Amino acid sequence: EMTENKPFHPPPSGTPPSGTPPCSRPFLAKAKADIMTVLKHELRQYIYTPVLAIFLAGFLFFLAASIFLIGNFLDTNHAVLSLQWQFLPWVCVIFIPALAMRAFDNQVQSGSIDLTLSFPLPGYAIVLGKWLSGVVVLALSLVLTFPFLITLGMLGDPDWGIAATGYAGALITLALFHAIAILAAAICKEQIGAFLLAVTFILCLILIDIGVLQNRLIPEALQEIGSYLYSASPKHWLDEMASGRIDLASLGYFGVFIILALALACYQFNAFRKPPARPGLFAASGIGGLIVAASVSAVFANMLTTIDIALDATEHKEFTFRQQTLDLAGEVSTGMELTLYISDDLTPAPPQIVQHAERVQRMMRRLADASRGKIKFRVMPLKPDTETAERAELDGIRKVPMTSGDILYFGAGFKAGDRHLVTSYFDYQRAAMLEYDIALQISNLSRDRITRVGILSSLLKPSNVTEPHPGLSILEELKSQYDITIIPYFAGQLPDDIDVLVVMDAPVLKKDMLVSIDRHITSGKGALLMLDPYQRMSRANASLDVEPSPPGQINTLGDLLAGYGLQFSASRIVGDIDNSAMVESSTGQTYPYPYWLRLRGENISRQNIISSQLNELLFAEAGFFEVTRDSLNVEPVLVTGPETALTPRQTFRDEGTEYLAATFDPQAMGPRMIAGLITGNVSSPFEGAQSAGGDGDASVFAIADVDWIYNGFSLTDAQLGDRVFSRPINDNFNLFLNMVEQLSGDPRLLEIRSRGNPVRTFETIETMLVESRQAYQERETEYMAKINQAESSIAQVLAMTGVETYDQLPDDIKIEVIKLKALTYPIKQDLRDLRLKIREEITSRFKVITLFNLFTGPVLVFLFLFAARSARRISHRP
Repeated sequence: EMTENKPFHPPPSGTPPSGTPPCSRPFLAKAKADIMTVLKHELRQYIYTPVLAIFLAGFLFFLAASIFLIGNFLDTNHAVLSLQWQFLPWVCVIFIPALAMRAFDNQVQSGSIDLTLSFPLPGYAIVLGKWLSGVVVLALSLVLTFPFLITLGMLGDPDWGIAATGYAGALITLALFHAIAILAAAICKEQIGAFLLAVTFILCLILIDIGVLQNRLIPEALQEIGSYLYSASPKHWLDEMASGRIDLASLGYFGVFIILALALACYQFNAFRKPPARPGLFAASGIGGLIVAASVSAVFANMLTTIDIALDATEHKEFTFRQQTLDLAGEVSTGMELTLYISDDLTPAPPQIVQHAERVQRMMRRLADASRGKIKFRVMPLKPDTETAERAELDGIRKVPMTSGDILYFGAGFKAGDRHLVTSYFDYQRAAMLEYDIALQISNLSRDRITRVGILSSLLKPSNVTEPHPGLSILEELKSQYDITIIPYFAGQLPDDIDVLVVMDAPVLKKDMLVSIDRHITSGKGALLMLDPYQRMSRANASLDVEPSPPGQINTLGDLLAGYGLQFSASRIVGDIDNSAMVESSTGQTYPYPYWLRLRGENISRQNIISSQLNELLFAEAGFFEVTRDSLNVEPVLVTGPETALTPRQTFRDEGTEYLAATFDPQAMGPRMIAGLITGNVSSPFEGAQSAGGDGDASVFAIADVDWIYNGFSLTDAQLGDRVFSRPINDNFNLFLNMVEQLSGDPRLLEIRSRGNPVRTFETIETMLVESRQAYQERETEYMAKINQAESSIAQVLAMTGVETYDQLPDDIKIEVIKLKALTYPIKQDLRDLRLKIREEITSRFKVITLFNLFTGPVLVFLFLFAARSARRISHRP
């Protein structure tokens, strides 16, 4: 925009030196000088007018408001930037068109466009200069989001590599949006039209990424086209870059699209110098050109996806092939075939599945290339109700019904010689474990036979080999990797061909079975033994009281371990306030529960390969182990903190979790071992035991909890059609599979899957909550004791009168019960006030954080504007 009170004069750098013909100057040098002339002028217009301040203040405020007020960032407990990138495109829909709509309008109205065109400045220099000035302003707006970065650093430990790629993707996305808005301004040449056209352009590009055309009301032809349009959306490529990976496809898309949009803007700008004969048709060519530009950019980006060059900026290198995977691909026998079975029509599939299908296809092709010809890869399109599809279904490819009523095929077959393995379906929610899932199948094909895992449990039956067990989704994961055998609970011995034994939910076993387990262990075969003093997920076992065995007798799995020299705490549960997990009461109150252990950092062994890459584990009312024989070689894998409390299991039947948390009294007793690895030679505790052969070196993992592998403590379920998928919520899932894999003898798979936990929580807030709870623990214990005493008295009244409900009591006794209840009302109010005070500091901090993010950016903008205007006034004083 040209100021009306000060004519536009290009600086000397924009004109050729005196006496030198213009044509003698190098084209690039002159183009650069011309563009810089316009850029400097536009930046002066932004700085010395209120436009910049209003734009930046509004942009920053609405973005922060979206994150903290609409997205409720502080309630997510995730220290990531995902909400910022989620809302950024939608904020841009309004603000970037508003920034660019005045690019040519004022010049037309004031007539200064004639003055601009009279200077020796080509049209491309004017367009590029205006675009670059807007990019500088947008880059400044991203810089001024630094309060959000400070907030993340204060609340937790974010992955700064992912943050960096997110900001890079955001900047290039804003640059593209501004190029589109400049094109709209060049087409319309007046503010309102330019604004509305730019909003329409940007909004349509965003909407095609969220499957807006995948609606049954839309004609099928448009639906089919819409299923592939996501690659034309800048939001799709922003999400890809914000995940921590920058590849050629993303850069190619943005680069080509920006160049084409600016080229179209230059073409439209030429109408100022040479008005077209048909203005309407000329403007329509610009709109059509943008559609073509988006299509060309998408096609070019898809072509670049075949080139495997990318920057993986994530802290744990989540998008980079591990060397172990490449080694597996290079060591396979010649003739292995990988076949990707996928529906020939992905129109009904959600965009996430379409994107994941491309991801799977790229990864399989990369593995085939890495094998140097040993692995052959092909894609097999499937159409429902055809012979090819039925043959694939017989081979194990799952037919997944979708909510639209259509059928989806998305699986893979792995074949080597006469051996054949199948991945029935690739879940897009397991994208982070895709490399492991494929490497596992290749590893299984490379073995002489698949490892056979025997599971001994009181809650499982042989039919669970084919039927899922509710609440134990991790069992389904084992089925996909190993040959699983469910051993009857009251069987007398183990099958001879078991490679790895898993024992869980087995408080009582036959004597012959204990002897068989001992022979399995002493023969050198792997075993994973899980014991639990109070099994929350099995009420029958939690209420079962097993009498301690007389000295020298072995009647339980705990007795067998004690015979080896590892004593299990069958009647005591360990609590650790420093590693307590946050739980929620029935009234919605959140508090730390020290008997649910959230183990992190130094509580997890970094020396053992199975746990070296794990970040967080969750155990519920766990026991502990103590080594009673010096000759036993035990490596601690998981330990508590030094200050713990040991509580009898009977207490957990009688008292609620809130009371147990309030009355927790830790003592400095040193760390307690929750899980350990027994290695080396162990002696059988049975008299006259015969050697079972093998190398005699034991390999036994002992875990003092069983609940940790159940859903809710390790996994959460999601459903697609009739299929249920499981997603890890912590590292319990990885730890369990790591143990089985180490026992089965292929440690390379541990390295492939053992990446750091990508979940970043508000660790600072969690620590504050624990500390506040400790500060008021004594008063809370007193209140809880009084409430429990009153409620116990009421329960005794009901028991003495023999009634089940309060309404069945005689009227005189009801009055007494009412008096007892009345005694608890002020105590409960005091307890609520106390808990409110515990959260008061956190609530206050959340308010400060919200206000800090909402107003820091706008305040800094107006301070900058004030400083710039003050400097200008000083410079103009005589």
